[in-house]
Amino acid sequence: MKTVYCPLKDARINGDDCLIVCDVVDGLIKPTLIPDEIKWSEQCREICKKCRYHEDIPALQIKIKREEFDILQTLIPELYPNVPFSLITEDNCLVALGLCDSAPCIVEFNLTEDEFDQLLEDLNEIEVAAFNTPSGTHPNKDNTAYQKYLKYGCLYDILYNAEKR
Repeated sequence: MKTVYCPLKDARINGDDCLIVCDVVDGLIKPTLIPDEIKWSEQCREICKKCRYHEDIPALQIKIKREEFDILQTLIPELYPNVPFSLITEDNCLVALGLCDSAPCIVEFNLTEDEFDQLLEDLNEIEVAAFNTPSGTHPNKDNTAYQKYLKYGCLYDILYNAEKR
């Protein structure tokens, strides 16, 4: 049976259980039918409504290099712990054949296109804040906004330049 990521369970859930949870959230059935491993609360209702599987919103996928995925894997959770994403495929055969130096990867974000675009805007704001100095000069190296840009600025470049699928 196909499974999908459930933010309420913080793990994969089968399609039947997902449907039951969605039906509870939509008020079609009673919460007593929710699987035992999910602790129900009214907060769960809002979390479920935002999940792409609640409305069958297709996942947003991007194609990037393996090194870029490794950077995302390190930095996105630090900056945005509630942005779920995962590696779907990685083509190491192309590297083994000498056709490329870095394995192309497909990464799936559990975000709508609008949410992804908002993420890009937020990441761009990091650069704007870093270089928005009163005199228009290069920011001081000790400036916290500039330090944040130095650490996270690459995220915008990776995601902006990624091939959307």
